[in-house]
Amino acid sequence: MNYTEARETLSGRKSRKVDNNTYLQDNGGSVGLRLHDTQVVMFYPNYAQLYTGGWYTPTTKDRINNYAPCQIVQHNNIWYISEDWEIKDKPLFYEGIKVDYTGKIVGKIMASKAVEDKNAKIKAKIKKYIDLAMVKLSKGIELPNGGDCWYCSFKVSEGKDTGKSWGDVASSDHLLQHFKDGYIVPSLLWNAVKEAGYQYPEVILGYDPETKKMGSKHMGEWSVKTSLKKYLQKRLLIKP
Repeated sequence: MNYTEARETLSGRKSRKVDNNTYLQDNGGSVGLRLHDTQVVMFYPNYAQLYTGGWYTPTTKDRINNYAPCQIVQHNNIWYISEDWEIKDKPLFYEGIKVDYTGKIVGKIMASKAVEDKNAKIKAKIKKYIDLAMVKLSKGIELPNGGDCWYCSFKVSEGKDTGKSWGDVASSDHLLQHFKDGYIVPSLLWNAVKEAGYQYPEVILGYDPETKKMGSKHMGEWSVKTSLKKYLQKRLLIKP
Protein backbone atom coordinates (compact mmCIF):
# COMPACT_ATOMS: atom_id res chain seq x y z
CA MET A 1 0.00 0.00 0.00
CA ASN A 2 1.17 3.57 -0.67
CA TYR A 3 -0.04 7.00 0.43
CA THR A 4 -2.51 7.38 -2.46
CA GLU A 5 -3.98 3.92 -1.90
CA ALA A 6 -4.30 4.60 1.83
CA ARG A 7 -6.20 7.84 1.09
CA GLU A 8 -8.45 6.03 -1.37
CA THR A 9 -9.17 3.31 1.19
CA LEU A 10 -10.18 5.93 3.75
CA SER A 11 -12.57 7.47 1.19
CA GLY A 12 -12.72 10.74 3.12
CA ARG A 13 -13.23 9.11 6.52
CA LYS A 14 -11.13 9.91 9.57
CA SER A 15 -10.68 6.22 10.36
CA ARG A 16 -11.48 2.89 8.75
CA LYS A 17 -11.00 -0.69 9.97
CA VAL A 18 -8.88 -2.76 7.59
CA ASP A 19 -7.90 -5.79 9.69
CA ASN A 20 -8.34 -7.29 13.16
CA ASN A 21 -7.60 -4.50 15.71
CA THR A 22 -6.14 -2.52 12.80
CA TYR A 23 -7.32 0.82 11.39
CA LEU A 24 -6.24 3.35 8.81
CA GLN A 25 -6.25 6.79 10.43
CA ASP A 26 -6.13 10.23 8.84
CA ASN A 27 -3.38 12.27 10.52
CA GLY A 28 -3.67 15.28 8.26
CA GLY A 29 -0.35 15.20 6.39
CA SER A 30 -0.09 11.43 6.64
CA VAL A 31 -2.18 8.28 6.97
CA GLY A 32 -1.34 5.90 9.81
CA LEU A 33 -1.96 2.17 10.02
CA ARG A 34 -2.83 1.72 13.69
CA LEU A 35 -2.54 -1.66 15.41
CA HIS A 36 -4.08 -1.33 18.88
CA ASP A 37 -2.45 1.91 20.14
CA THR A 38 0.57 2.02 17.79
CA GLN A 39 0.69 3.42 14.28
CA VAL A 40 2.97 0.74 12.83
CA VAL A 41 3.06 2.22 9.33
CA MET A 42 2.90 5.93 8.56
CA PHE A 43 2.14 6.68 4.92
CA TYR A 44 3.54 9.96 3.53
CA PRO A 45 3.38 11.11 -0.12
CA ASN A 46 6.91 9.88 -0.96
CA TYR A 47 7.73 7.26 1.66
CA ALA A 48 6.44 5.14 4.54
CA GLN A 49 7.81 5.09 8.07
CA LEU A 50 7.69 1.93 10.21
CA TYR A 51 7.29 1.49 13.97
CA THR A 52 6.67 -1.26 16.53
CA GLY A 53 6.01 0.80 19.68
CA GLY A 54 8.24 -1.78 21.37
CA TRP A 55 5.94 -4.65 20.32
CA TYR A 56 8.20 -6.98 18.29
CA THR A 57 5.39 -9.49 17.84
CA PRO A 58 4.25 -11.73 14.98
CA THR A 59 1.13 -9.56 14.62
CA THR A 60 3.14 -6.34 14.31
CA LYS A 61 5.38 -7.97 11.70
CA ASP A 62 2.35 -9.33 9.86
CA ARG A 63 0.68 -5.91 9.61
CA ILE A 64 3.86 -4.25 8.35
CA ASN A 65 4.39 -7.01 5.79
CA ASN A 66 0.79 -6.83 4.58
CA TYR A 67 0.57 -3.05 4.22
CA ALA A 68 4.08 -1.51 3.94
CA PRO A 69 6.06 -1.40 0.67
CA CYS A 70 8.74 -3.78 2.03
CA GLN A 71 9.06 -6.99 3.97
CA ILE A 72 10.28 -7.63 7.52
CA VAL A 73 12.22 -10.89 7.72
CA GLN A 74 13.34 -12.37 11.03
CA HIS A 75 16.35 -14.49 11.92
CA ASN A 76 17.63 -15.30 15.43
CA ASN A 77 15.16 -12.77 16.92
CA ILE A 78 16.52 -9.93 14.76
CA TRP A 79 14.35 -8.06 12.25
CA TYR A 80 15.68 -7.11 8.82
CA ILE A 81 14.29 -5.01 5.99
CA SER A 82 13.97 -6.70 2.63
CA GLU A 83 12.38 -6.14 -0.78
CA ASP A 84 11.82 -9.90 -0.88
CA TRP A 85 12.06 -12.76 1.64
CA GLU A 86 15.84 -13.21 1.56
CA ILE A 87 17.83 -12.55 4.76
CA LYS A 88 21.50 -12.61 3.69
CA ASP A 89 23.20 -9.20 3.81
CA LYS A 90 19.94 -7.36 4.57
CA PRO A 91 19.95 -4.11 6.59
CA LEU A 92 18.52 -4.05 10.09
CA PHE A 93 15.05 -2.82 10.90
CA TYR A 94 14.98 0.01 13.44
CA GLU A 95 12.23 2.11 14.96
CA GLY A 96 11.12 4.86 12.56
CA ILE A 97 12.95 3.50 9.51
CA LYS A 98 11.85 5.10 6.23
CA VAL A 99 11.28 3.18 2.99
CA ASP A 100 10.15 4.52 -0.37
CA TYR A 101 7.37 2.89 -2.36
CA THR A 102 9.79 0.63 -4.21
CA GLY A 103 10.81 -0.85 -0.85
CA LYS A 104 14.22 0.81 -0.62
CA ILE A 105 15.44 2.44 2.60
CA VAL A 106 15.47 6.23 2.67
CA GLY A 107 18.23 7.61 4.91
CA LYS A 108 20.26 5.69 7.51
CA ILE A 109 21.09 2.04 6.84
CA MET A 110 22.20 -0.09 9.79
CA ALA A 111 24.55 -3.00 9.16
CA SER A 112 23.70 -6.23 10.92
CA LYS A 113 26.99 -7.86 11.94
CA ALA A 114 27.67 -5.87 15.13
CA VAL A 115 24.17 -6.55 16.51
CA GLU A 116 24.31 -10.22 15.52
CA ASP A 117 27.67 -10.65 17.28
CA LYS A 118 26.41 -8.95 20.47
CA ASN A 119 23.24 -11.04 20.52
CA ALA A 120 25.25 -14.24 20.06
CA LYS A 121 27.28 -13.37 23.18
CA ILE A 122 24.13 -12.54 25.16
CA LYS A 123 22.51 -15.83 24.13
CA ALA A 124 25.58 -17.73 25.35
CA LYS A 125 25.33 -15.97 28.73
CA ILE A 126 21.60 -16.74 28.94
CA LYS A 127 22.21 -20.43 28.23
CA LYS A 128 24.92 -20.60 30.90
CA TYR A 129 22.62 -18.91 33.42
CA ILE A 130 19.72 -21.28 32.65
CA ASP A 131 22.00 -24.32 33.03
CA LEU A 132 23.12 -23.00 36.44
CA ALA A 133 19.51 -22.29 37.43
CA MET A 134 18.50 -25.88 36.71
CA VAL A 135 21.39 -27.24 38.78
CA LYS A 136 20.54 -25.01 41.75
CA LEU A 137 16.81 -25.70 41.42
CA SER A 138 17.47 -29.43 41.58
CA LYS A 139 19.04 -28.83 45.01
CA GLY A 140 16.08 -26.72 46.19
CA ILE A 141 15.49 -22.97 46.11
CA GLU A 142 13.36 -20.88 48.44
CA LEU A 143 10.13 -19.29 47.23
CA PRO A 144 10.30 -15.59 46.23
CA ASN A 145 10.81 -13.51 49.35
CA GLY A 146 11.83 -10.10 50.66
CA GLY A 147 15.51 -10.96 50.38
CA ASP A 148 15.35 -11.27 46.58
CA CYS A 149 16.73 -8.74 44.12
CA TRP A 150 14.45 -5.71 44.47
CA TYR A 151 14.39 -5.12 40.72
CA CYS A 152 13.04 -8.65 40.19
CA SER A 153 10.69 -8.87 43.16
CA PHE A 154 9.15 -5.42 43.66
CA LYS A 155 6.22 -4.35 41.49
CA VAL A 156 5.04 -0.89 40.47
CA SER A 157 1.84 -0.16 42.39
CA GLU A 158 0.34 2.74 40.44
CA GLY A 159 0.34 4.51 37.09
CA LYS A 160 0.64 3.10 33.58
CA ASP A 161 3.31 0.59 34.66
CA THR A 162 1.24 -0.95 37.47
CA GLY A 163 2.12 -4.61 37.93
CA LYS A 164 5.48 -4.43 36.16
CA SER A 165 8.67 -5.27 38.02
CA TRP A 166 11.02 -2.47 38.95
CA GLY A 167 13.57 -3.94 36.57
CA ASP A 168 11.18 -3.87 33.61
CA VAL A 169 10.45 -0.20 34.23
CA ALA A 170 14.00 0.95 35.09
CA SER A 171 16.52 -1.23 33.27
CA SER A 172 17.23 -4.87 32.48
CA ASP A 173 20.96 -4.37 33.14
CA HIS A 174 20.59 -5.92 36.60
CA LEU A 175 19.98 -9.26 34.88
CA LEU A 176 23.50 -9.16 33.45
CA GLN A 177 24.81 -8.65 36.98
CA HIS A 178 22.91 -11.76 38.08
CA PHE A 179 24.68 -13.66 35.30
CA LYS A 180 28.05 -12.39 36.51
CA ASP A 181 27.31 -13.21 40.16
CA GLY A 182 25.68 -16.58 39.43
CA TYR A 183 22.70 -15.36 41.46
CA ILE A 184 19.62 -17.47 40.71
CA VAL A 185 16.82 -15.19 41.88
CA PRO A 186 13.61 -16.93 43.03
CA SER A 187 11.49 -13.96 41.89
CA LEU A 188 13.10 -14.02 38.45
CA LEU A 189 12.22 -17.71 38.02
CA TRP A 190 8.68 -17.09 39.22
CA ASN A 191 8.20 -14.06 36.95
CA ALA A 192 9.47 -15.96 33.91
CA VAL A 193 7.12 -18.90 34.42
CA LYS A 194 4.20 -16.58 35.17
CA GLU A 195 4.85 -14.52 32.03
CA ALA A 196 4.92 -17.71 29.96
CA GLY A 197 1.25 -18.13 30.82
CA TYR A 198 1.33 -20.78 33.54
CA GLN A 199 -1.45 -20.13 36.04
CA TYR A 200 0.31 -21.93 38.88
CA PRO A 201 4.07 -21.22 38.75
CA GLU A 202 4.59 -23.13 41.99
CA VAL A 203 3.55 -26.34 40.21
CA ILE A 204 5.87 -25.80 37.24
CA LEU A 205 8.74 -24.84 39.57
CA GLY A 206 8.17 -27.97 41.65
CA TYR A 207 7.30 -26.41 45.01
CA ASP A 208 7.37 -29.00 47.80
CA PRO A 209 5.19 -28.01 50.83
CA GLU A 210 7.24 -30.26 53.10
CA THR A 211 10.64 -28.70 52.36
CA LYS A 212 9.07 -25.33 51.46
CA LYS A 213 11.40 -25.14 48.49
CA MET A 214 11.10 -25.13 44.70
CA GLY A 215 12.82 -27.70 42.52
CA SER A 216 11.30 -31.05 43.50
CA LYS A 217 11.40 -34.05 41.16
CA HIS A 218 7.94 -33.03 39.92
CA MET A 219 9.28 -29.77 38.48
CA GLY A 220 8.44 -29.09 34.82
CA GLU A 221 12.07 -28.84 33.71
CA TRP A 222 11.38 -28.15 30.01
CA SER A 223 8.76 -25.52 30.88
CA VAL A 224 11.12 -23.75 33.27
CA LYS A 225 13.96 -23.70 30.74
CA THR A 226 11.73 -22.45 27.93
CA SER A 227 10.12 -19.79 30.12
CA LEU A 228 13.49 -18.50 31.32
CA LYS A 229 14.90 -18.39 27.82
CA LYS A 230 11.98 -16.37 26.45
CA TYR A 231 11.92 -14.06 29.48
CA LEU A 232 15.61 -13.24 29.36
CA GLN A 233 15.90 -12.96 25.59
CA LYS A 234 12.94 -10.59 25.48
CA ARG A 235 14.70 -8.22 27.89
CA LEU A 236 18.33 -8.54 26.85
CA LEU A 237 18.61 -9.19 23.13
CA ILE A 238 19.33 -6.04 21.15
CA LYS A 239 16.54 -4.78 18.93
CA PRO A 240 17.79 -1.81 16.88
